[in-house]
Amino acid sequence: MVSAALGYRYVYDSTERQYAHASGIAVVSARGRIGRVMYGVSFPARDLHDALDRARHEDPPRAVAAAEFAPAWLLCFHYDPQTGRYTFAVMNAVRVAALLALAGLCLAIVRMVRNERRARS
Repeated sequence: MVSAALGYRYVYDSTERQYAHASGIAVVSARGRIGRVMYGVSFPARDLHDALDRARHEDPPRAVAAAEFAPAWLLCFHYDPQTGRYTFAVMNAVRVAALLALAGLCLAIVRMVRNERRARS
């Protein structure tokens, strides 16, 4: 199984009907060898270019400690499978963004109404 070869773990949450898993990419050579696994949601261009170049030329992967990438390991959607909920920080960020969007919409409406009243007078 590909996920086992990558050391990729995931958990199915039946209440949410989705899989909780780390995010990342695996660069695989034309011969099917795993050249490099990069965790996270953004990848530095230099690292990605290096991984693709090594895979193209079948160079052995660089030895990189897993601890180096530990801070970048994120669960998909920041979902915590142990509690069965989205993380507190993420939900608060979504709430703040929604409130800011609502405030911006209200401000835009007030400005449009004022501009319309000024144009009529």
